[in-house]
Amino acid sequence: MFVWLLNLFIISSFSLIIQRKQDCPNKINELTRFQFGTNGSLSFNLHKSRRKELIQTTITICQIPNNGEMISCEKMQQQCQSFDLYDLAKGNITLNINITIPDEYGIYILHCGKSRNIELDYTLHLRNGLSELSTNELKNYIASCSIEILWIITIIIVIIIYLVYHNNTSFVHFIIVGIILILCIKEGFHIYYYIYYNITGTPKYQYMTISKLFESFSDILLTLLITFITKGWLIIYKSIPINRCKTLLIGILIFSICLLLHCFISNSFILLALIIAFFFIIPTELSTLSLNIKVIQFHILTNNSNNYSHLKRKILISRLLIGGLITFWILLFLDNIAILYAIHKTLPIFIISQLLLRFFLVLWTLFVIFPSNSFFEPIAESINSVILNQIVTTPLKPRVYEVTENIQSLFDSHNIVLFCYSRTTNLLSINPLLLDGILLTPEVRQNNKLFID
Repeated sequence: MFVWLLNLFIISSFSLIIQRKQDCPNKINELTRFQFGTNGSLSFNLHKSRRKELIQTTITICQIPNNGEMISCEKMQQQCQSFDLYDLAKGNITLNINITIPDEYGIYILHCGKSRNIELDYTLHLRNGLSELSTNELKNYIASCSIEILWIITIIIVIIIYLVYHNNTSFVHFIIVGIILILCIKEGFHIYYYIYYNITGTPKYQYMTISKLFESFSDILLTLLITFITKGWLIIYKSIPINRCKTLLIGILIFSICLLLHCFISNSFILLALIIAFFFIIPTELSTLSLNIKVIQFHILTNNSNNYSHLKRKILISRLLIGGLITFWILLFLDNIAILYAIHKTLPIFIISQLLLRFFLVLWTLFVIFPSNSFFEPIAESINSVILNQIVTTPLKPRVYEVTENIQSLFDSHNIVLFCYSRTTNLLSINPLLLDGILLTPEVRQNNKLFID
């Protein structure tokens, strides 16, 4: 399939065509930038231009410096390839240039004398060997084809596994399949953008925008899934009341809005979305995870049977899920920062790395929630079923506790349970049991005394 897509891309390639009327009011007017390989070509043709306005005006082709900043107008005319537009218009000549030094080039209209506005009607025709795309865009196209094939292989394997272990799967596993399908569609639009680019000679940015939208939808769905699972949905509780996740929902809402703005306005909005995730979503999730771990540990201590391995697995999987999401966000943030300051030669590396980061996050999530009939089951016993007979608040400083001589047997038979929860969390509205202290069962209260030294 990869070879077929690449052959289709090469066979259908014509050339990048820019045909438009443009005002050039400045001394340095950039038409476009393009990264050529070793077999690049440029063709430029003027249409119905006023020759007198073109005196001392040139079309100039310059290699872009690593810092991206160009030198003065006069130095550009001297150091770069410049061609007089007055002579081109006089003879109605089409300018053809072959470029053999691979680099990113800028195409400019320069008139270094007195500033004046020039209206140009021109056709600019760029080629990069057999493709009209720049070298960077060709690399992105190949990367998209490769990732699309990986997604297709992944979804086939996952569906086969889920069919084999159909008794141990839940609808959460199929949500992951849906996310992979969305990412497959996203890459499909990305690939079609480049193919259409080759066939018509002009980029159609609507396909790129649709591709970004599908990518944003997949990120939002995966974030919702992981954060709500970490909050205890389906692993501790059958449902989570809205009033217990207001902060999380507000954070995810702002996060989602920023991702959508990233699709339509500016790529920098993804940085704002990640900052929202760091300051709203992650602290809420870590606080909730800490509470849920203690709730699960309490159930392990009060479990009447010795079969509590599935409860420990709930703790481990919750940690792994939120840990994978946080790692992805951190690396994605650093990657986008690097893109802002990257030179054109290293830019494809950071763009391709984002595709790989998203791929590995989904694989990690799939691996962590491998089909299991014990993980996505709420805990049947409610913490309210344990009778609270006495609470002794623990002091701020560590103390030594002494109890009667049969304490070891009481611990072994779960007649006494020690537990502690965070003081900074207001849990009174949830359950009176979730307080700092020592829980004493009736047997211990009636037959023993507790001393605090």
